[in-house]
Amino acid sequence: MVDLSRMIDEVLGSGEHLQRLAKLARSTSIADYFADAAALEPLARSICTYSPLVIPGLLQTEHYARAITHASLPLGGPDCMSEQLGRLVSLGRARRVIMQVVPYTASAHAFVQETFRLMTFGDAPDVAYTEGSHTGQLIDDPALVSRFHSSYDLVRAAALSPMASLDWLESTAKDYTTP
Repeated sequence: MVDLSRMIDEVLGSGEHLQRLAKLARSTSIADYFADAAALEPLARSICTYSPLVIPGLLQTEHYARAITHASLPLGGPDCMSEQLGRLVSLGRARRVIMQVVPYTASAHAFVQETFRLMTFGDAPDVAYTEGSHTGQLIDDPALVSRFHSSYDLVRAAALSPMASLDWLESTAKDYTTP
């Protein structure tokens, strides 16, 4: 939304930077419902993502991205999954991202199937972005964003540690290549 980007530009004192990003995002192949969130991502101080079904876009290999674009499930065969999980391990070991895997054996948590992002900014309020099949919503209501933060904390508490998660991902990647 151009109105939202204009308001955030005013709050951040960034001229028309976000407005230009919003227009650029809308002119690309980004889904309309994601355009506003995509415009905010480069400005975020941190982005925390919970995605139980699909690996988040910026972490996807090209092969994996093509497979999920052409299928309703994250398919692509064993080589594709091994390559994708190997990329996650590589990013984690290089400390580019921190990943925590929530094992299926963990107790039930607040977001069984809902993908969401929390974006924090140095001098603007936090926002949440939820996404499902063919839809997404940017949430800026402070009370609701706070609830997302609390739920995210509970999910992280149920997850494996970052190092145990990397070990699990590495082991799972090998399972895809071992007959």
